Amino acid sequence: EGSGNVISGNRYGIWLLSDIATGNIVHGNLIGTDPSGTGALPNTEFGIHISDEASGNTIGPDNIISGNRTNGIHITHQGTNGNHIIQNIIGTNADNAAGISNGGSGIAVVEGAADNVIGPDNVISSNAEAGISINNSNTTGNSIIGNLVGTTVDGMGALGNNTHGIHINASNNIIGGTTQEERNVISANGYFGLEIGSNINV
Repeated sequence: EGSGNVISGNRYGIWLLSDIATGNIVHGNLIGTDPSGTGALPNTEFGIHISDEASGNTIGPDNIISGNRTNGIHITHQGTNGNHIIQNIIGTNADNAAGISNGGSGIAVVEGAADNVIGPDNVISSNAEAGISINNSNTTGNSIIGNLVGTTVDGMGALGNNTHGIHINASNNIIGGTTQEERNVISANGYFGLEIGSNINV
């Protein structure tokens, strides 16, 4: 568990690696920005990398994950399950007034990572590629609930991701839910709000 750190200018800002990395909480940090949270100080690859069966970790609340050269958060590999991303700003400055783009997607889930939960209450905006990307046929059971994708923190202003709001090329993932709190607001993105290339529940 940690907070109040500036984690910038590295290869990976934070790497949660292997099945030993369970139950960790990362909250209240600036990851990829300068100490003021208003300019980029990039990690040269991912802001946060979760891989190789690292499971049951919580990213949030109150991290600013912006300005990194590739994806803000990258979750990868079969067995990397049950991680929860909640109440972060991903792709903008600390007050959500302007973009500090991550060079890839805000959040990418790939290569068999399953049953991870993105949301609620993340603001995922102004990224160079998609806000959220889920890819590969065995990347299943992930949920995207209660996020703002392409907007300011109040949901009223436009800070679109450069390509899609949410891009899915995987099976059996979930976007939204049955309650107002589980709905996502997906707006102002450069291409599609939601692009789906395989089976998904929306």
